[in-house]
Amino acid sequence: MSDSDKDKAELKRLTREAHEAIQDLNGVLREARQMVTAIDNVAQVAVTQRLEPVVEEQIRLLSEATATAIAASEQGIYDRFDTLTQMMMGEDRKSIREGRPTIPQMAENIGALRRGEEPPHDLDFP
Repeated sequence: MSDSDKDKAELKRLTREAHEAIQDLNGVLREARQMVTAIDNVAQVAVTQRLEPVVEEQIRLLSEATATAIAASEQGIYDRFDTLTQMMMGEDRKSIREGRPTIPQMAENIGALRRGEEPPHDLDFP
């Protein structure tokens, strides 16, 4: 066998070994990718298991705080309407206490003036 034939045979052998090494590396890469995917899946499950209760608790707390705020706002609206009703009925204790004319008194005076009559109430605005 000539040196050229020996070199060709050696080159083929090295090429075959290189291909086998590449196949082995591809197998290792495939296994590594599978391990990364498995680790990622385990990590996602672990994170979800740890975060889910925290998120649920925060949502519950937010829901409670929102319900409390809504109830307080509703009560404030009801209280304001009660105050407006008292004012319209002339029963507003604050206005009476401060000596201010009531809305019914003012309405009666306006009506009397429109009819050309003397106003029934002497309204002094403090």
